[in-house]
Amino acid sequence: MRIGPGGALRIGVGGWLVLVATGPLPLDAQTVTITATDRIAGRPLVGALLSLRDARGVPVARLLADARGRAVLRPPGPGRFVARADAIGYRGAASEPFELAAGAAHDVAIGLDPAPLGLNELVVGSERKAVCRLDAQTGGATSRLWDEARKALTSTSIAAASPSVIQIAGYERRLDLSGTIVTEDRSVRRTSAVRPFVAADPEDLHRNGWVQTRSDGVWYYGPDAELLLSDQFLNDHCFRIELPQDGLVGLRFEPHRDRDRSDVHGALWLDATTLELRRLEFGFTGVTLPPEARGIGGVVEFTRHPTGAWFVHRWNIRMPMFTRLLKAVGSRDTLTGYREAGGDATLIAAGRPVRAGATLVQGTVYDSVAGAPLAGVAVTLGGTRSDTTDPAGRYQIESAGVGSYLLTFEHPRFVALGLGQLRSAATVRRGQVATVDVATPSAMSLMRTACPADSTADLGVLVGVVVDSATGAPSAGAQVTLRLTGLFSVRSTPTDARSPGGSGLKVSVVQDGVIWEVTPAPTGAFQVCGLPRNRPLRARVEAPGKPARVIDIPAATTPVRDLIVRIP
Repeated sequence: MRIGPGGALRIGVGGWLVLVATGPLPLDAQTVTITATDRIAGRPLVGALLSLRDARGVPVARLLADARGRAVLRPPGPGRFVARADAIGYRGAASEPFELAAGAAHDVAIGLDPAPLGLNELVVGSERKAVCRLDAQTGGATSRLWDEARKALTSTSIAAASPSVIQIAGYERRLDLSGTIVTEDRSVRRTSAVRPFVAADPEDLHRNGWVQTRSDGVWYYGPDAELLLSDQFLNDHCFRIELPQDGLVGLRFEPHRDRDRSDVHGALWLDATTLELRRLEFGFTGVTLPPEARGIGGVVEFTRHPTGAWFVHRWNIRMPMFTRLLKAVGSRDTLTGYREAGGDATLIAAGRPVRAGATLVQGTVYDSVAGAPLAGVAVTLGGTRSDTTDPAGRYQIESAGVGSYLLTFEHPRFVALGLGQLRSAATVRRGQVATVDVATPSAMSLMRTACPADSTADLGVLVGVVVDSATGAPSAGAQVTLRLTGLFSVRSTPTDARSPGGSGLKVSVVQDGVIWEVTPAPTGAFQVCGLPRNRPLRARVEAPGKPARVIDIPAATTPVRDLIVRIP
């Protein structure tokens, strides 16, 4: 999260078509139904985190268990998979590997054993030095606590499979030095999911710090669920146990001793009995603040959804405000007050109320490339009635009448894909439910469409988008340069040297490798075909009047790699 103008856009692939289908799934889709239960009590584990993993152990699909402890997951294609179930207060477990053919369905039942954390374990863990590498496989109370917090954070990130109506009351305040409110702006809105903060780029925070001075002011960043779960955050911080107090046990984090950037420190507080995540507290390090400054930092509180998922219940962040005073010689910044932002989320009703006998249009938007449902898609029926897909990718619209209607689907990812607005048709009949599902083709299908000459085992495509971090709009005039070190055979085919929208690509063979230079389209999207999948790349992104950004792109076995670049 951050204070200041902000925006986020998921990366995408340019120039590809979308497969639109009616019915519950694409005809060649595979499904795996996972059921999680308490192995001793036999009851379903509502809200358990259920995942499907490939042969390398990488999750390809994740959902939260419903009231029956079940979820239906859709892998990106046929192959060999392992099903896994994790639940707070339980020891996670996985199934035996199984083969899944094209269009096949598979059922897996997983029983979990309760795994409470004893007080003696916590005492022993608290006496040890800070742990700078959290490895659940090695055991230990510190790693166990992180694993329990991770389950709730992951649940917060992917949200519930069954949405609820939530009312969010947000505020922004200016306080004087005594903490008295001087001005306050409030807003109230209703939504089906809570994500009060815009996620920052973990790599940017690693390189430039959590407090950044920019042309438009000083920016203070705080950790949300995605940041806490990122590899970069775990690599930059060490952890230790805080013994139980007021029924809560803490997992305290602080930056590595050799960290030379501004950063955050704080604690995750869990229920000492159930190990459920309750609160995150954080402050800032590596920042010079006057001694009279009080309460700089933030608090995020979590609560459990009736479906078993976790969401942010309350949040607050406070930052100092300075005024620059001119002196006879030079100037000095003086603390003049505080800026504070936060809000509360209240559960209004579980599920979505529907009138008796209503005519509905419903369905799911599924991202086959990511292997997961797509949340946040704006769906409009007949140009007047609309809904937004929930974290399970589902939407539901009550029709004003019967007949044939145009359905439109809009999402920032579609812009990055070069698709714009997606459309389909719905035929509604009184008192009935019309189902219209939308799914993107698989990564390999998209690869064949985008780069037909590169449909081999070793070549792939890099797709991405360059946007303004404050507005989410395309960053005008940006240039992307990719560099591959080492020898590599390069083709120079005009059809390969294109990015969505017609922007050209220049390929240069230099002494120590190959360089691709591409100009993103007006939408900010770009794509480069003919790249070796098993080789890492380095991208340099430049925009007029902005410092260049250098990003390392790891090798991949999949044909499609994607990249999002946010220009400050």
